Amino acid sequence: MKGNKIGSFIEAAIIVSGKTQALIAKEVGYEKANNLSMIKSGKLLLPVDKVPAFAKALGVDEANLLTLVLEERYPSLLEIFKRHAEILTEDEAKVLKAYRKAKSEESLDPDNIRHADMSKFFQDLANKYI
Repeated sequence: MKGNKIGSFIEAAIIVSGKTQALIAKEVGYEKANNLSMIKSGKLLLPVDKVPAFAKALGVDEANLLTLVLEERYPSLLEIFKRHAEILTEDEAKVLKAYRKAKSEESLDPDNIRHADMSKFFQDLANKYI
């Protein structure tokens, strides 16, 4: 599997999940477990629209799997996303969600907050939500 990062990742995630390929194939929406073998070997590309189902079935972070797929198959598209819309992991999304919740609750205007106030704000945020 040299050079097949997606296949190596999927193979490792299957092992760690403790599930059979047949079960994962079913959870992802494939009729045959052979599709997973083909993805692992690189003979079949992991469809981008299957990333959420694979992430859920394998218990891996969807953003990390999506980034891996884009990095290997669509690097120019990934660069556009990185410039305009950061792909967040679940943990990063939780922090951002907590920030937005706190911001809406306290009607904070980031343009009017000094750096020291922001440092205190994030420390308080971490203590409250994490």
